[in-house]
Amino acid sequence: MTINDTGKPLLTLGQAAKRLHVSEQTMRTYADTGKVPCLKIGERGWRVFRPEDVDEALRTRQATA
Repeated sequence: MTINDTGKPLLTLGQAAKRLHVSEQTMRTYADTGKVPCLKIGERGWRVFRPEDVDEALRTRQATA
């Protein structure tokens, strides 16, 4: 996958969804509402996620559960 400015690979929508244990549609909603920041790349605006942003969302979700 694409490499971000920290040299770490970015996660695809599917990879991020699996990491958070949610569906891809829920992951899209999280990205669109700003719950999990994403970058859009390419002409079609593919969403990619920094692993640290996804991990932070997971920690936040676990803390409120």
